[in-house]
Amino acid sequence: MLQQSNAADQQQQNSAAEQRSRATQHSDAEQCSRSRSRRRSNSPSTSLAPALAAAQQRRATQQNSAAEQQSSAAEQQRSRTAQQSNAAEQQMSSR
Repeated sequence: MLQQSNAADQQQQNSAAEQRSRATQHSDAEQCSRSRSRRRSNSPSTSLAPALAAAQQRRATQQNSAAEQQSSAAEQQRSRTAQQSNAAEQQMSSR
């Protein structure tokens, strides 16, 4: 009889411990989920505006870079033309 009573007590304790464990796990999962959704709602990536602004910034940077390259190419062309002109003048003057 005493063994049955001890066994019943043990079972109740196990059951209570299991319920506490489940409640803790549930609470942890819930907190984690809440924390995740809070991070998502605070995160600027959920809004398209920052992504759009970043894309526009990249495009503007690329356009500026292309314009600089064109300007540099034009400058090099002018420099070559000037060198050719100087070479032609030297040839004329050496004759």
